[in-house]
Amino acid sequence: MLAIVDRVEEFQSLQEEWERAWSSDPNATVFVAWPYIELMVNNVLSNWFVLTFRPEPSAPRVGFLVVEKRMGPDSQSLLVGRGAADETSFLCQPEYENQMLQELAAAFTTWLSGQSIRLINILDPRLDRFVAHISDNRRYLVEETKMTPCPYVRLPRTWDDYLSTVISPKTRHILRSAMRKIRPLQQFHVAESNGEGDGLDHHIESMVNLYQARWCVSSAKDLDILRQTYRAFARRGMLSLVLFWDGQVPVAGGASFIDRPRRSLLRYTTCYNPAYARLSPGKALDGELIYWAIERGLHIFDFGAGGEDYKYFFGSADRFTRTVRIRPHTMRSRLKPWLAKLKLPLEVSSDRHPVPVLHGHIATMGQPKLSDSRQQRT
Repeated sequence: MLAIVDRVEEFQSLQEEWERAWSSDPNATVFVAWPYIELMVNNVLSNWFVLTFRPEPSAPRVGFLVVEKRMGPDSQSLLVGRGAADETSFLCQPEYENQMLQELAAAFTTWLSGQSIRLINILDPRLDRFVAHISDNRRYLVEETKMTPCPYVRLPRTWDDYLSTVISPKTRHILRSAMRKIRPLQQFHVAESNGEGDGLDHHIESMVNLYQARWCVSSAKDLDILRQTYRAFARRGMLSLVLFWDGQVPVAGGASFIDRPRRSLLRYTTCYNPAYARLSPGKALDGELIYWAIERGLHIFDFGAGGEDYKYFFGSADRFTRTVRIRPHTMRSRLKPWLAKLKLPLEVSSDRHPVPVLHGHIATMGQPKLSDSRQQRT
């Protein structure tokens, strides 16, 4: 059975059950981990509710989904996931996921009168099962509007294995050269912070300052959210900060989120001091982050959203997040794909092209829009 939680006090009481579900769910991402969701609910989302799932009335809660309500010009939209969260997912203890998906689909279809539902940046194979439950009802349309590449590297057991089996000899030479080039700086050293203390506050401020300078971020609110995100993950022992220093001057830095249950490291933000650009600190930093992950026995190094060329230098393969829109089946929506084919006037949202939908499954006109990530996070 599903229930709605929409008060902060009640939301806080979910933590223990939420963390139990997150640890056991093989498809969960770091962006549905408690530190990130708690930060969003308390500091970012203004109109939200959480759907909680129990397999029976007396049982503990085993599944969760955060939904945000947005008002448009003519209707209300329900959003699952956020653009700033590279990869999101459903969250449920695996033995109950089929029941939860069925009940979620049934609940969403009762809310679709005059509004749409968008699931944003979903990296979860269960999305197809959820969509199938809704597509069985001919009154609703399901459109897949965007796919975003999320390159990742499957890590071997040792750094030497990575250099010899994952990347080419040419890439190995370039990477080693970049990692050597930066070390002759007179006062070069690498600093790591993985939790409270250990110079964490100083390293976080240095990372935020690098980020602000590199991406020209002027919003104090955005920088504060970034700072709070680092600290929220640090409190749970899920933050890795690696910084290159030249004496007291930060050269480059990378903040990553550690997902121990799935033995993965997600590279969240990286940036470097433009004054050191000639030394290719970005390439050296990514090499250092991959080395860090291998040394700690992690299996996946996740570059996050965006198919930028430099990510494939490190031997990355692709996987894709998907953004899906569900809405009532109206006469206008029935005609939309055919009017588009005939090139007749039709209003289309500026962030995607027309995507036809057929009964019973997702259909696309050509391919869904492929999207790269933004350079800065907000």
